[in-house]
Amino acid sequence: MIWHEPTIALAEIVWRWIFGLITTLVVVFCVLVYLSTIPVPAPALWMMDTRRAALAAGTLAQMVHGSGWAATKLTLAGLPPLAVFWIVLASLGRTATIRPMLSSASASRGSSWPRMLGISFLRFATWFAANVALYGALILAAMATGGLKNPWGTALLIFVALGIVIFSAWSMLNWLLTLASIYAVRGEDTFGSIASAVDLLRRRFGPLLATSSAWGIMRSIAFISATFVALIALALLRNIPPGYVLIALLLVTLAHLAFSDFLFVARLASYVTIVEADLEPPLAPKPSEPAAPELFSAPEILPFSPEFPAES
Repeated sequence: MIWHEPTIALAEIVWRWIFGLITTLVVVFCVLVYLSTIPVPAPALWMMDTRRAALAAGTLAQMVHGSGWAATKLTLAGLPPLAVFWIVLASLGRTATIRPMLSSASASRGSSWPRMLGISFLRFATWFAANVALYGALILAAMATGGLKNPWGTALLIFVALGIVIFSAWSMLNWLLTLASIYAVRGEDTFGSIASAVDLLRRRFGPLLATSSAWGIMRSIAFISATFVALIALALLRNIPPGYVLIALLLVTLAHLAFSDFLFVARLASYVTIVEADLEPPLAPKPSEPAAPELFSAPEILPFSPEFPAES
């Protein structure tokens, strides 16, 4: 499907990269504004110029101390516009990628992207809740190991365990909402789409699990390959100027992101195939044909023998 309609993968890459570029610009601007609020006295510059890790780290901690409110204000100012922008852009982009995958009979007649707003909002809400939960896990790990002599290892273990649970829950919810977006483009409302996705998961758990596992393995192989190529580029840092190495790392990263988007669209096309196969009406049974009459051979007539009576 993607081979015959390459604009589907192109639309996915375009809307994702537009959001990534704008988000990068906003984050860089916020970091620059945050750094401008931190006073840097002359003794701090002198201690950082000593190039000693302990002195530089202590000086940096002293400068950043007390600037948490400025970081909070920048976060509160930058996150809501980015969230609204992502919800609208994701709704438009997901509709543009799913609609060409659907058959003409199952595609919704009207505009589908307003119905996708609810799905996109729930996806952002689950992402935000997962980040808040990670912050709470960090606080909980610090509180649970506060009285220990060497709390770092235990705190890290608690945080990693809670992080795995949080990440697993978020991944499952995000996957379910991605599956529900297919039903939203078909014409169902937000909660109806989620209910249909849950019903599909109960009926077609095997095909969905096999499809997700196959595409997950392919994405893992792509990530390992990109990491291997990046490590090779870093290993050549002593023999090649750093600028060329940075350009190579940037190209590898962009190629991996583009290929990951392509795999995501292909996985979504697989889900569309499963959904449409599940919604197809069962084939009507063929009318039973009347059985052909059996041909019986005429009984063999024995010749009359006078030695036996006629009744025999």
